[in-house]
Parts: sequence; structure tokens; C-alpha cells
Amino acid sequence: MVGLSHPHSYGPIGDFCLTAMSYYTHDYVFGQNDKDALQRIHADKIIMQTKSLEERARARLLDKVSSPNLEDRLNHVRDQIRESENLYAKMSYPESVKLILEARSAARSALEEIDRLEDSLAAAMSELAGAKGLVILYLAVGLALGLVVAVVVFLVMKRQAGRTRGSARIQVYPEHVRFCISCGKEIVLHSIYCEYCGARQE
Repeated sequence: MVGLSHPHSYGPIGDFCLTAMSYYTHDYVFGQNDKDALQRIHADKIIMQTKSLEERARARLLDKVSSPNLEDRLNHVRDQIRESENLYAKMSYPESVKLILEARSAARSALEEIDRLEDSLAAAMSELAGAKGLVILYLAVGLALGLVVAVVVFLVMKRQAGRTRGSARIQVYPEHVRFCISCGKEIVLHSIYCEYCGARQE
């Protein structure tokens, strides 16, 4: 791109002359040269704006979100920028401006879409974090309840085993065995005193 118009240009005769790079000339009418200069400056500005928008959108797309549709749209914007620059180089400023305005609008639309996608992604991440917290809470509660149930089952089974042993002892030795009431050792069925500790049996 050529850039901004220069205020003064000198011709071979040392006087100001009418060129594409000057706006202070002996030409006091608003002619084609002035129109071209304004359109060129307009095209310059919009092309630079559109390039900046496209680069920002592409950087955010690569950094935070992924969308093949948006990538295709940004590729189309880049193609429009190149075509606009080609028209600019051929000094077809009105056509260049028309095309680059379409590209700028598409780039802005892509940026707005990226904003919406980022907001949706942030909301989804927030919901996921909340759900993760609930899952951890449910796991902790489930683990605590499981431990309580395991302890209760263990105690019940232990008590049942004690009863079973006691009842089995009575069933196995219902009439032939007796135990000392003091030391608990097995003694003769009709003994009055324990042969081990000497305690009287009642």
C-alpha cells in the first residue's frame, strides 16, 4: 500500500504538479485525482482494520475455541483481503473498498460468534465444575453410608455367630457335659465341686 497522501510534490520544472501523491496543486477543482486519493486512503484504512480483525479472530479461535465453520469463514475473509489488495494495486479503489467492506463485516461477525462460543464454553465449564463438586459430595456420602452399613452387618454377623456357637454347644453336649460356674472348665455332670478350682456348683 502507498500510505497517506503527501502534501507537496515537485515536478521537473520545480513547481508543484498534479500527481497521485499530492493534494496541494495548481488544480483547484475537485477532480478525479482528488477522488482517487480519497478512495485510496479509505481503502488503506479499511484493509488495515480488516486484517487486524481477522488476525484477532484467528488467534482467539486457535487459543480458546474450535469451530470448522468459523475457520472456513475466516479463510474466506483472508481471500477477500487478498483480492481487495489486488484491486488496490490495480488502482481499482472503489471495487477494492466494496470488497473489503464485505470482508470487514464478515470478520466482525466471526468475532461476535467467537464471543458467544466463549460465553457458552465458560457457562458449560461452570456447570461441569458444579456437577463435579456434587459427584464428589455424593461419593463421600455413599462411602460413609457404606462404612456404616458394613459395621452394622459385621456386628450383626458377629452376634449371630456367638449365638450359633452357644446353641451348638448346648446341642452337642445337652446331657453329658457341665461347666464350672467359676472357672468355666468342663467338669463331671453331677459334680458338686469343681475339680479344677474347687468352687461349689449350685
